[in-house]
Amino acid sequence: MIRKPGLWGAALLAAAFLVASPTPAFADAGIPLLPVKYPTVLWFLVPVIVIETAYLQAALHTRWLRTITAVTSVNLGTTGLGYPLAW
Repeated sequence: MIRKPGLWGAALLAAAFLVASPTPAFADAGIPLLPVKYPTVLWFLVPVIVIETAYLQAALHTRWLRTITAVTSVNLGTTGLGYPLAW
């Protein structure tokens, strides 16, 4: 019985071709998109700040202004540092 090359053979051949002919990758390709995406990230940060503030205020019995100031500063700091690193 003779087997004809099927989909797996074509996929293996395509994978071998892609591995054998690499192209240079540029690590700074996404950097210009950071200012475009930051407003979206900040909009998603607002509910996180509200939920964390409500939880911490209830759990720790702290003042509202002090809690929201601490939560906002920590979240903005970690987002400002972590988002570009994760990009």
